[in-house]
Amino acid sequence: MFAAITGEDPGGIWTHDGNVYTYTVTATAPCTGTDQSTVTITEQPQPDAGMDGTLKICAGSTVTTSQLFNSLKGTPTPGGTWLPTLAGAGSYTYTVAATSPCTVDATAQVVVTEQAQPNAGTDGAITVCTGTTPTNEQLFAALTGADASGTWTHDGNVYTYTVIATTPCTESDESKVTVTFDPLPTASAGGNATICANGSKQISGATASNGTILWTGNGAGSIAGETSLTPTYTAAAGDAGKTVTLTMTVTSNNTCGSATATATYTIAVTPLPSVSPLSDVTISYPANATFSTTIAGTTTSSADWKEKIGLAAYTLLGNVAPYSISTLPNNVSTSPTASELTITSPAVSWSGRNYQVNVDGCGITASSSASLTVNAAPLCLTYDGLMFGVTNSSKCYVDNGGKIRIILTVVGSPAGNLSTATVKVSVGNISNATATYVPAANGAPPYFYYDWTVPCPAMANTANSETYDVSWMIGGNYTGAGCSETQALITLSAPSADFTTGGGYIFNNMSKGTLGIARGEITSKNNYGFNLKWGNNLKNLQGNFNTIIRQGGKQYQVKTNKPTYLLTKARPDLNYLGSNGKTVTPYEAVMVYENAVYKNLTTGESQGGGPNSIVYLRVIDMGEPNTAGTSRIDQISILYKLNNVVIYSSEAYTVTNDPSVIKLMDIVKGNIQVHVAGAKGANQRSVDPVITSIAPESFNLKVLPNPSSSYFTVNITANSTEKMQVRVMDIMGRNIETLTNMAPNQSIRLGMQYRLGLYFVELTQGTKKQQVKLIKQ
Repeated sequence: MFAAITGEDPGGIWTHDGNVYTYTVTATAPCTGTDQSTVTITEQPQPDAGMDGTLKICAGSTVTTSQLFNSLKGTPTPGGTWLPTLAGAGSYTYTVAATSPCTVDATAQVVVTEQAQPNAGTDGAITVCTGTTPTNEQLFAALTGADASGTWTHDGNVYTYTVIATTPCTESDESKVTVTFDPLPTASAGGNATICANGSKQISGATASNGTILWTGNGAGSIAGETSLTPTYTAAAGDAGKTVTLTMTVTSNNTCGSATATATYTIAVTPLPSVSPLSDVTISYPANATFSTTIAGTTTSSADWKEKIGLAAYTLLGNVAPYSISTLPNNVSTSPTASELTITSPAVSWSGRNYQVNVDGCGITASSSASLTVNAAPLCLTYDGLMFGVTNSSKCYVDNGGKIRIILTVVGSPAGNLSTATVKVSVGNISNATATYVPAANGAPPYFYYDWTVPCPAMANTANSETYDVSWMIGGNYTGAGCSETQALITLSAPSADFTTGGGYIFNNMSKGTLGIARGEITSKNNYGFNLKWGNNLKNLQGNFNTIIRQGGKQYQVKTNKPTYLLTKARPDLNYLGSNGKTVTPYEAVMVYENAVYKNLTTGESQGGGPNSIVYLRVIDMGEPNTAGTSRIDQISILYKLNNVVIYSSEAYTVTNDPSVIKLMDIVKGNIQVHVAGAKGANQRSVDPVITSIAPESFNLKVLPNPSSSYFTVNITANSTEKMQVRVMDIMGRNIETLTNMAPNQSIRLGMQYRLGLYFVELTQGTKKQQVKLIKQ
């Protein structure tokens, strides 16, 4: 303020009133007055740029000074300057220059930020599946750089995206998305076909679009080209008789994603032609043979039946006897149909032929074959010819021109044509001669015969009798297997003194033993033939015995040529009056033969042949037919023992060493002659019988206990001091144990080590033998 006044004295004081400042200088005494001067102060205001502020402008625009000034706070003084140069966002400084005496400029800042322009992005395009509406997400994804705050509108397939401007921006932005719609996949297969189970089918006419193709099926076969419009289906066996459905699936290959279209094609698979397996046919003549099959599948021909004989090729059969064929129509593809080949009564010789059925279809031939076996029909024959004949003194048979008719009569009523049977006869010097068939006539059954020319002489010069085995075999369409009778005996005897002979057959009735018909069974024929005579001076018995025994369809023969005993005697107690008025006296003969061979003619096995194989024969000659007028029936009994065991008896018997107690039975056919000292018939005998005893000398074999479960005590006794032998055999005759040089009249112990079963112990001293059966249990 001193500067504002001029020339003042120092020492004054300042006072003010308001903005008027007074400088007062008090007078120094002596001066009494004061001096004042005033200074009026005027203030220069400070420059005022206001306070900092902010401003938001629309991006892309340049800020203005007014926008900046208006953004300052406070009371800025207009007229300032802005730095930097005005542009967009940034910090701008406002400066108000100081007016003297103010020296400090005032500044303030305005921070300018930008509001982004609305951005709808760049236009885009999308493709979607027909029938769908694009989503906002899909549309937005088609834009580039678009703000997310916009909204969508559309006109047709053009969708507009609008973003509204945010203050201070004032203009909105738009972009467009063009939507293209992809078509859905399509599929068309349309059709069907029929093939054989071994065939294939290529599909044609299928169409597809807008996708990829894949064919599938529900059949057992295979598909080739399954991704094309023309796949090929090849059938398998499992398709036969079924309809296979092939499905074409077209899967979208555009924006329709997993969308599919399907179409089906059906294939009917017909079975291959087939014939059910033929079964081998076995029949017995004269039955018909029928081969049957069932034909199925697709056939293009009727069933052909063929026959193959031996190694020859198959030949086609016609519907001509003896063949009868039920045929199958062509082109069968429906239900199975049966076909049969029937052969009427084929012969046994057809066995081994093969038959085949064939049927065509689907390019193949179905076939099956089987064989035919024709078994012979049973045919049993019984011998009804001569069983006992007499020769002349030269031992030649002269009746019927020296021929004996072998007559074999048919048993029962076998089916078929018996003329197709072949019967071969063997007798004497003839083997397998063909017999002639004679059909039934006038109530007589059919039979076969062969006229046998008997050799002359009919027996050896040293023999007075001969027994001939007659056998026959049946062939052709028939067989004698299982027949109980396939052999018979013919006895031819020359007139001779002191001679016993016979031939014929009996029916077993109440026989006992291992062989023979048991009580109550149907009877069967037992042929026999025998002869026996004394040599010179009533010494040296000569003769033979032959019998055929039938049981259970089997045949057995007991044969021997070693007689050891003969007893003949008159039986006046049996006298009867013949038709000529003369008394007929029957004669009885009792005979014993040793060394008999017992043979199973069915198996060929034989036993016996030793001194303990014995035949006991007892006969009664009731008179010769046509000689003494009406005669009675001759009688006979036969007993066969092997090792003291009864093997066969023709009737009930009592086991004894005396054969005279064997029960007699009537012969059925044949004759028995007992000649004594040149007599020619039972009614003319005049010589007393001669008896030869077969009782053994005194020696004895005794076994205790018997049966035994441990050992046997064998007691051997004899009057002679000659050494003895003890031999044990099994039931088959095999030697088990032999003790030699045994003194008589002692006891020995045997059998502790024997197995369970049947044995025979035999005691021998010189020519004497005795045998006992042992049972180890």
